[in-house]
Amino acid sequence: MSWRIYFEYMWWFGVHIPMYVGKWHLDYQRFVPRYVKIANANVDGLFADLCQQFDQLVASGANLGLMDAYRADQLIGDYTPLKHFDDFLENTKFEPRRCNVFASMKRAYGYIAVWYALFQWKGFGPAGVLAPRHLYYLGRLLALSAKAAIAEIIYTSKVKHLPLNSQIDSMRQEFKSYRYQAAWQPRFEASETD
Repeated sequence: MSWRIYFEYMWWFGVHIPMYVGKWHLDYQRFVPRYVKIANANVDGLFADLCQQFDQLVASGANLGLMDAYRADQLIGDYTPLKHFDDFLENTKFEPRRCNVFASMKRAYGYIAVWYALFQWKGFGPAGVLAPRHLYYLGRLLALSAKAAIAEIIYTSKVKHLPLNSQIDSMRQEFKSYRYQAAWQPRFEASETD
């Protein structure tokens, strides 16, 4: 069960949250059709296959060990499924298409591929890793990561001169010319005889 939760957290925090925070789900012209095509292929292919494999492991009484979503030493590097790969929270990138969803997708798909290979190894041994269907899914995940890397390069070239948050940017522009003006005036004025 912990392996499945870890797997789903990888999708949730690596793809879905950045997509919704960055309002990419509202881009019906370009992003949504591509994403739906990928998501449908994942649900019908990889996810369905993993469910069957989980059932098979449960029926055989296998114990793969614990995958803890908060530990950073279970895959490679300092990765945890809860890690974000864009600073959208810190820099309030809540406007449409300001969050770099492609950076998150690139890393999420790459780490999911590592998770998938580790799952096959621990669950089914070398035969599981080298099964043609599993090699196909592993290659597909790596290809999705590579496509997201290309999309990230295109995206960053298009937004490199845009502010992360236009409201904060306009506030900063206003403060560049800001001069303090007292809201009160003295009640007494100097008389002409002084």
